[in-house]
Amino acid sequence: MYNKTATRLIWFLLLLLPLLSNGQVNGDFSTYNCTDFSNSSCVNAWNSSHGDATLLGTPQNNPYAWMWSFQNDAGINRGEGIFNDFNFEVGKCYEISFKIKVFDDNQAQIRNQALVNIEAINGLTSNSLYPIPNPPQNTRESILQSSYTNFPNNTWTTQTVVYTPSSSFSQVWIYPRYDGRSINNGQAELSIDDVSITETTFNLNPSFTENVYCASDGTISIEVTSNNTGGNH
Repeated sequence: MYNKTATRLIWFLLLLLPLLSNGQVNGDFSTYNCTDFSNSSCVNAWNSSHGDATLLGTPQNNPYAWMWSFQNDAGINRGEGIFNDFNFEVGKCYEISFKIKVFDDNQAQIRNQALVNIEAINGLTSNSLYPIPNPPQNTRESILQSSYTNFPNNTWTTQTVVYTPSSSFSQVWIYPRYDGRSINNGQAELSIDDVSITETTFNLNPSFTENVYCASDGTISIEVTSNNTGGNH
């Protein structure tokens, strides 16, 4: 007997299976020649957007990127960041996953004010100066901006974000930002590893009409209606 409810459930679950497309290059940082991101030939496919982010965890074969940020006495927001080429196409749905560890130097001010930033962007160039760049707003879009309070301190966690670009972008940019002054040489620190970007596509039963989209809050909404008007088979 044909069970319409069970079939719908199966196809609904299939909607949630993301397929790898245009995957992030060297997202685990395992291909490298040295440990300084400000050298464009150092970590394959990655470049420094500002400062000189460091590749730690070497040579123990567990490399990850480490960055910092704080505001100096002149009121300039400084730090380190990295970027990689990735083609985000407008209107498509992407899943960005990564391992992350934040460190607030055990200072409440840093924990409450520091932010993790991941952006889709166009036109970033390699730069080893420490002031945080401020590209034009029409060249960038936030994928994630999240307070350090949303992550356990000094502990690795795995995070996943769903994102739909409102324009097309060619790069992904990752950096911490702490706009407060350094207290007792404290700074906001960010470690990241296993960066993976996948385009979420869906395989559907032709007997269903679907409307699948990523909402602005990072959720996936799915509407499925059956075109089959017959009874049980």
